[in-house]
Amino acid sequence: MADAFGARSTLEVGDERYEIFRLEPLQAQYDVERGIAFLRRGMAWNPERWELAFETGFAYYIAARDEAQAARFFTQAAHMEGAPEYVIRFAAYVRGRIGDKRAALDLWEELG
Repeated sequence: MADAFGARSTLEVGDERYEIFRLEPLQAQYDVERGIAFLRRGMAWNPERWELAFETGFAYYIAARDEAQAARFFTQAAHMEGAPEYVIRFAAYVRGRIGDKRAALDLWEELG
């Protein structure tokens, strides 16, 4: 499935199903700000969905190259119900990259 902001596909591995959303078409159009605004509207309408906070962080990290904003949204996603372990890993890594070592360490410790 494709739309104005990217392409979505589904990956099934055993009993697990993953929804994958790619922002490459968005990046090719150089309309990153509009795409992030779209994701943030989605978060406002679906505040319980960790996926939207994670995708917003990913858009900031990859497309906008704004690590501070990416860290904010990755951390938000990491603390939401149902977020998988890799979300905490993204949050911890980017927190470390922006110099927030204490928050990064706390997140790494959450993983055990």
